[in-house]
Amino acid sequence: MSQTHTDLILLAAGAIIGLGFGNFQSCAQAIALIGVPIKRIGIATSTFYIFLDFGFGLGPYFLGNIATAYGYRDLYMILAGLVVVALLLYLLIGREKRLVIQ
Repeated sequence: MSQTHTDLILLAAGAIIGLGFGNFQSCAQAIALIGVPIKRIGIATSTFYIFLDFGFGLGPYFLGNIATAYGYRDLYMILAGLVVVALLLYLLIGREKRLVIQ
């Protein structure tokens, strides 16, 4: 999205991001619930959604400041780097709790 120069590519990038977010939210919830005892699933689910709402509330505030200071192109590049860092952290830390379907 940071490298687009036409309206059509911008719309396509937005659609891909929307599909990715829909998948991410359900996958992130599944990852958050792995290893949680059955009797604590409700607490884990509510905690997940509390932090999701917290991110939705504070995210625009901080990202708006970054967009104002650097512009949208740099904002999207910074966020792409953040996604890569988060993926690496998950691969290093979170893989040991992968769900095994039997």
